[in-house]
Amino acid sequence: MIIFIQYLKDYFRKISIFRFVINSLFVGSLIWLNYQYGIETHLISIHPWLLSLFLLYLLYLIVYLTSWLITSNWRSDNQIRLGKKRFGLAMLAPFVFAVKMIRWDFLKTWLEGFGYPWQSYWFIILEWPLKLVLILMVVWMIRKKIGVFKNSSMFSLSGFSFGKYLPLLLIMIPLVSIAATRPDFLQSYPRAKNIAFVNAYSSNAFPWTFLFEFSYGLDFFSIEVFFRGLLVLIFSQLLGIGTILPMASFYCCVHFGKPAGECISSYFGGLVLGVIARRTNSLSGGLFLHLCVAYMMELGGVFGHLYLFR
Repeated sequence: MIIFIQYLKDYFRKISIFRFVINSLFVGSLIWLNYQYGIETHLISIHPWLLSLFLLYLLYLIVYLTSWLITSNWRSDNQIRLGKKRFGLAMLAPFVFAVKMIRWDFLKTWLEGFGYPWQSYWFIILEWPLKLVLILMVVWMIRKKIGVFKNSSMFSLSGFSFGKYLPLLLIMIPLVSIAATRPDFLQSYPRAKNIAFVNAYSSNAFPWTFLFEFSYGLDFFSIEVFFRGLLVLIFSQLLGIGTILPMASFYCCVHFGKPAGECISSYFGGLVLGVIARRTNSLSGGLFLHLCVAYMMELGGVFGHLYLFR
């Protein structure tokens, strides 16, 4: 735990606290607007899908670029030199994630032969791993172009130990427990309730639920590879430590469809995970934390429904 506090102290010594506060106020205003007007929920549900894609891209792009403008010292020679490259990367990244975020309804056409309810079930199960493949392909191409991690992996386990991350997990247990008593949390979790429609068609729900949870976990690989892998580890090779706050802002806005408490905490959680990834030069620790917290929330949702709504 002490080492992570030191990571954060070192990070805040290197950045402008004033810019951090202004950026946090900017993100806070976006959170307020979203929960007043349901911005992301409306954007994702828009048809046709191309319009939804464009509007999501526009939202992510505005948040990401604005955060860059707030947090960066554009007067320095280094920033001017990297301006064009930074702008190109900042334009590309939100588009890739917008493609991930929209519903891939074309999969339903491929799965028509399964009939109801298995067409809908397999659509849910297959969407996450296919989106992971997309993210991995994009990150691999950009990594190859920039020329980082040639002789190593962003998933390196060097320096990783369970004991180092255990205190952070212990802190999350009471927070998730409190969240699990809130109605907005229980409306979203456990996510496995989204496949409850198959229960009437199967004598044993366990294998279908297990497969769902496995596929759900793959989505966190996508998120870590994109946000901490691409936006922090890879982009920081060109742009330095300034990649972390724009990433945290972007990361927060993709949680707009989640409970408000989760969305707010995602900004600070994204910042912490970004700092850890940057200091360890690996995604392993952050991925471990993210997966553990995700499954804690699933369990919290299960127990919340069992004991609060029985």
